[in-house]
Amino acid sequence: MDLAPDLVAARLAAARVAALQASYAQLENGPGAIRIELYADPRPAPGEAVSSAALAVIELAGDCRIDGYRLILPTPGEGQIAVADIVTWGRIFGRVGNWFADVSVSDQSGNGEIKMDRADFMVGAFARLITAEFRG
Repeated sequence: MDLAPDLVAARLAAARVAALQASYAQLENGPGAIRIELYADPRPAPGEAVSSAALAVIELAGDCRIDGYRLILPTPGEGQIAVADIVTWGRIFGRVGNWFADVSVSDQSGNGEIKMDRADFMVGAFARLITAEFRG
C-alpha cells in the first residue's frame, strides 16, 4: 500500500503522542517521587549496574506533563551533593522505583537532555535541576 505523504505524517504524529503517553504512565504510575541519580563515571549500557556512588540524588514531587511532543519533568528540583565531580549523565526512576531512562546531563549552556544550574559538583552544595524535557 502506498500512503499519501500527509497521511504518513499524521500517522507518525499519532505514534509520537502514544509514545509520550506511555512514557508518562511509566513515570507517574505510583505514589512515590520521581528520582534522578546523577553520575560522573562512564555511562553503562542501558539499565546496567552503575560502577560508583551517585554524586547527588534529586526527588521530584510534582507531576510530569505533556506539552505538544515533549514530556516535561517537574522542575526545579534539588538534592544535596555527596560526591564532588563533573556530572555527565543521570538515571531516572519512576514513582514506583522502576528504571525509566539514562540521560545526558549538562549545565544550562550545554546540550544535555537534563540541564543543571552547574555541572561541577561540590560536596555539601545542592544540585539544582533546571530543565528535563524529552521529545516523543
